[in-house]
Amino acid sequence: MMKMESRIIGLLCEKDQASRIVRCNSVFLEYAGVQSANQVLGHTDYDFPWQEYADTYRKHELDVLAGNNHSIIFPSKTAQGEYSVFLHNKAALHDDAGKIIGIQCHAVEIMHPKIHQLFAQLSAQTPETVQQKGYTRGKNKIFDLTPREKDILFFLCKAKTAKQIALILNISPRTIYSHIEHLKQKLNCHTKGELVDAAYQTGFSHELPSQIALIDLIDHLQGTQ
Repeated sequence: MMKMESRIIGLLCEKDQASRIVRCNSVFLEYAGVQSANQVLGHTDYDFPWQEYADTYRKHELDVLAGNNHSIIFPSKTAQGEYSVFLHNKAALHDDAGKIIGIQCHAVEIMHPKIHQLFAQLSAQTPETVQQKGYTRGKNKIFDLTPREKDILFFLCKAKTAKQIALILNISPRTIYSHIEHLKQKLNCHTKGELVDAAYQTGFSHELPSQIALIDLIDHLQGTQ
C-alpha cells in the first residue's frame, strides 16, 4: 500500500528532449514499483506500468519542448495495476542561455471518492480503439485549440448539444455556436459530426476538459443537473 503522504506529494521527474528520465523523486519510484533510481534513469514512459498512456504523455512533452506548458487531468496506472486520475503539470527546462533542454514533470493523484466514478464514466464513453490508439505523433491542429475550444469539443464528443454545453460552461448559446464555427475553421471541418470524428481520430476525446470542476463534470456526463 502506498503511503498517503507520497500520494499527496506526487511524482516528480525531469526528462531530456527524448522524454528519457534523467532525475526523479522517491514517489516516482513507488508508483513505478521499483527500488532504485538506476532502474528508471534513461527509460521512458513506455517502460513503466502506465505505458498504455505513453503516446499521450509524449505528445504533451513534444508540445512543452515547443514552448507550451501543460496542465491537464489525465489517467495513469500504478505498479499495483490500479487506474486513477492525476493532475499532470509539465514545463520546459532551460539551460543558462535560455535554451529548452528538457521537461520538468509533476503529477499528483486526485484523492476524492468520486474520482474513480469519473474515470469509469469517461472510459465507458470512450471507444476501445481510441484508448489503444492514443495520440498520433507529429503536428496536429487539434492540439493548438484554446482551453475553451477544447472544453467545447470535449462535450461535443459526449453528444452534448450547443445549448447543453452553454449550460455546463455557464456561457451563452450564441458564444458556443461561435466557438463551434471557429473549431470548424481551425480543423477544416464542415459539420459537428466531422469535428467529433477528428477528435476521435487523434485520441483527443480521451482527455478531460480543463475548465470544468471535476465533480460537477460527473453529474453533467450522467445527464443530471
